[in-house]
Amino acid sequence: RDLTPGGPVLASALHESPYRGRMVEISTNGVTFLLDAQFSEAQRVWLRLENRTRAYAVIRSAEIIRLSRHLDAEWSITCRFDTCLAYHDVLQFGHQPAGSF
Repeated sequence: RDLTPGGPVLASALHESPYRGRMVEISTNGVTFLLDAQFSEAQRVWLRLENRTRAYAVIRSAEIIRLSRHLDAEWSITCRFDTCLAYHDVLQFGHQPAGSF
């Protein structure tokens, strides 16, 4: 199976995923977002991080390293990227308070 960014399996999975969250923090090493679904720690995920106002997106594989209940229907999920983001990529998201993934 081709799981490289842009490959057919990954592209299909990203477009079909029912999960949409709100990014609250991002760094070169990882991201924290709010989501109304629970996952488990150590779970591996593919993330499509996007800033729609700038028409900018980055795809990264990551591992969930921390989960906590944020509100009744939301979870705060922190992921560590398998490959760090370039500082330029972080800046594309850092100047917008509520990005998405």
